[in-house]
Amino acid sequence: GQANNVNRAESAKKDVWLWHRRLGHLNFGYLKKLQPQLFSGVDYSDFHCDICELAKSHRISYPPSLNKSPVP
Repeated sequence: GQANNVNRAESAKKDVWLWHRRLGHLNFGYLKKLQPQLFSGVDYSDFHCDICELAKSHRISYPPSLNKSPVP
C-alpha cells in the first residue's frame, strides 16, 4: 500500500545519504551516474547537503591591520 511506498522512499533516501557521506560528499548528480539504482523512486534534486554548501563558501579576509610589530 501507500505506507509501504513511503517506507521504501525513506529507505532509499537514507541509502543515498549514506553513500553520499561514504564517498566523501560526492555530488548527487555523479552519485546518480555511479549508482542509478539508489535513486529509484527518489529525485536527486531533492538532496541538499549543508556541509557541502559550507565547504564551497569562502571566508571573508581579515581587514588590514595597522598594528604591526617592528620586531619578530
